[in-house]
Amino acid sequence: MSKFQSYKVDDFRLGIDAFRPDKIAGWIFKSGDMRPVRLVIQVNGEKVGTFRADAYRSDLINMREDGRFSFSLTPFTDSWEASLAIGAEVDLMLEDGGALVARTTWNGTRQPGVAGLIDASGHTLRLNKGKFVVPLSERTAEWRQGLLSAAQRLVGVSRQGDFSICASYGTLLGAVRDGAMIPHDDDVDLMLISESDSMLGAVTEFHRYQDYLRSQGFLVEELSNGQIHVTLEESAYPVDVFLAWMDEVEGLSLTFTVRGGVPFDAVAPLGEVEIEGVRLPAPSRPEVLLEAIYGPGWNVPDPDFRWQRPESVVAYFAPLHNYQRGANNDYWNGYYSGQGGLAPPDRPSQFALFALSVRDAPAYIVDLGCGSGRDSLYMGANGIQTLGVDYSQAVIYANSTKAAALGLDKRVSFQRTDVSDLDQVRALLEQVRKQRGDGALCVYSRFFFHAIDESTQGAALLLVRELLTREGDYCALEFRTDKDRDREKVTPSHYRRYVNPDHFIHEARDTYGLVCDYRVEGTGYAVFKSDDAHVVRLVLRRG
Repeated sequence: MSKFQSYKVDDFRLGIDAFRPDKIAGWIFKSGDMRPVRLVIQVNGEKVGTFRADAYRSDLINMREDGRFSFSLTPFTDSWEASLAIGAEVDLMLEDGGALVARTTWNGTRQPGVAGLIDASGHTLRLNKGKFVVPLSERTAEWRQGLLSAAQRLVGVSRQGDFSICASYGTLLGAVRDGAMIPHDDDVDLMLISESDSMLGAVTEFHRYQDYLRSQGFLVEELSNGQIHVTLEESAYPVDVFLAWMDEVEGLSLTFTVRGGVPFDAVAPLGEVEIEGVRLPAPSRPEVLLEAIYGPGWNVPDPDFRWQRPESVVAYFAPLHNYQRGANNDYWNGYYSGQGGLAPPDRPSQFALFALSVRDAPAYIVDLGCGSGRDSLYMGANGIQTLGVDYSQAVIYANSTKAAALGLDKRVSFQRTDVSDLDQVRALLEQVRKQRGDGALCVYSRFFFHAIDESTQGAALLLVRELLTREGDYCALEFRTDKDRDREKVTPSHYRRYVNPDHFIHEARDTYGLVCDYRVEGTGYAVFKSDDAHVVRLVLRRG
């Protein structure tokens, strides 16, 4: 028997559509300035974990612009029957106030009435970072020593490869504050300190580090552009490695919480900390980093600690998230192949005509998210060297063939690039810098920014900033706004955001140093069949 209900208060509404051992799904709408909405999972009266129903982070959930979320419990499903009691009563509750949102029964095989989740070895499972794990409080001292020894081995191998690595996050906190591992944690946290002073350079080194670890027999899972999960082949000891880099002026940046403010001499030269009798490398003044991560009360245990990162920090690290990599690729391959008669016309868009008239004609154009290539080909036909960039390989092949047939292949080229992959972004930057020659450069992008998630938007804005290097360079953008949400659409459903222009301009300026020189929005600018989208047009430059 399941009981799902829609929960409504003044500033948010929440509903549950699925409540199973493999998946919790539902929807939420809330005002942007209210506190995060956290849900508690309780089994036979015992809390087993919490998660945010309004966070955009796919290791926890996959949440769309329409407010729907899907929280995957897949790591738990392989053995869920053996972990649950027969007829276990499972509640989903609001953390604030304890209101019941959903109640159901999951049938396991353990003795009736057993509370919580118990693995085959009798360990109590807890929800952490989207997975049900065994907390260190449930582990033996021998197991914890094995974990720390595995971390020591990883440090040694890293140093042999000339990579700088040390303790971070919960491991550093436990070592400095308690001399022991934090009971509710489940792994060791380390950070790789890149030799680069930029995010793009650091990511390149991080990927090189991953390749090196694999060559040394480690199993490496990339969780994002700035975090990996490492295990030894012969064991299941888990170690998370986070990416960090140093700027002489701003100081240390650490994925995903610290943006500068930690001076170089608080990190290097590295010292050591001792944790449960095992020594690990650490920043020279670890207290400085711990305060930057956890706040001034870092040295007092807080079981109710919640991450509270400033919006500017969240936006700064957005390019490191790559959760939506490859999303909708099949859809766009089919769309631009003309399936269903929905392929766009061959004539240039209204926006292409606008972009070439708003400033003196550029000498080089990067068409970001070029789609069918119609605007790229139009610009090339007007004598402008143009590079069309898109994620869809089908688009790149079709556009290249079309350019050759039109005799434009010397002036217009197309390249597949995944903007969420910062290695590919860096390679694209180097290519453009070699090719652009004299004259102004324009980054042109139509209907791209509303088709990507917020993290990829950050990576794209980072790319735009790095492309606009000279006086006269500019960026022309057109995308759907939040006022387009309820308007008619003629294309099938796919991932589509509705972007608030004010928020976009604010992020572009404050995080990426891009200044808005021109803005207009409304309907009548981007008409396709019966779809008259509400769009915004922006012209940006590097400030």
